[in-house]
Amino acid sequence: DVLYYSAMDNLANMLPEQGRLFREFLELEQAFSSIITVLRLKRAGLHQKDIKAYLSKLPMHTGFRATKLTTALKYKRLLGKLAAAQNLEETANLLNKSKLKNVVEHGIKELLGNNSLVRLELDLAKHLLRLSTLLIHQNPLSMHVILGYMLAKETEIRNLKTILKGRQLGLANEFIEQQI
Repeated sequence: DVLYYSAMDNLANMLPEQGRLFREFLELEQAFSSIITVLRLKRAGLHQKDIKAYLSKLPMHTGFRATKLTTALKYKRLLGKLAAAQNLEETANLLNKSKLKNVVEHGIKELLGNNSLVRLELDLAKHLLRLSTLLIHQNPLSMHVILGYMLAKETEIRNLKTILKGRQLGLANEFIEQQI
């Protein structure tokens, strides 16, 4: 994880101002992955000091504009609060009170109800996908169109794999549809 996020952070640092949308997308992807990691570690019963130590190893791009908070800094604050929470319920409540409330509310209910992160992970991935479509429509003559197309293809491949695995395992079509 540290190596992957370091590479993403280096890429985000190299992007010019015109790549702001893509930089924010990379930061958001990293933040969402870190949120899931915190929830998994909380669910496993790790102490908050251990979770904070793990998160401190992950780079979070802080941007080069001092006048505005970047996406990463906003989520770094949220991650700090989530890691400092006493238990999984408190962590879920903090996440439910964040700006992601509309995105994660069903996943939080499932997490607290049956201790499953599947719905929450899917909801965050869907939200990230919706945001990636903005890359395609912002400026038709920029690199964002190509990156948005690549992200759409990656999602298409992931969905095809999910369908194939689901059929191979004999899962119900309704369950497979929820996963894509």
